Amino acid sequence: MPSKSARISDMLLQRLQEAHQQGSEVRIRLANSSFHGVPVHLDSEFVELLCLYVDESDESSMCERAMWLIKLSEIVAFSYPIDSWSKDRLEALLNDPEVKSEEIKSDPQSDKNDLTH
Repeated sequence: MPSKSARISDMLLQRLQEAHQQGSEVRIRLANSSFHGVPVHLDSEFVELLCLYVDESDESSMCERAMWLIKLSEIVAFSYPIDSWSKDRLEALLNDPEVKSEEIKSDPQSDKNDLTH
């Protein structure tokens, strides 16, 4: 049976591979810093993130990019989007006491986003 750290590393690599394939933005936390971006390269030791941003304090509003090369073994936390709703849908879910859990389960995205299976 694989060790706990091996299972966590496998899960981290799997989630990063999914984000890389889908072009999803991720946030990565290291011991003393954090990074966000879209994984553009991934191997068994490193992930490379592309971060695009606009400096809105600059009148010329230049778009800049940064590349972050992060060693996988240094990652202490990782987040990625699992679902998104429109503002109207979210308000309906939060405010309507008649919304049943069945409605949420009927969402085709719910099965792939349910991490309990």
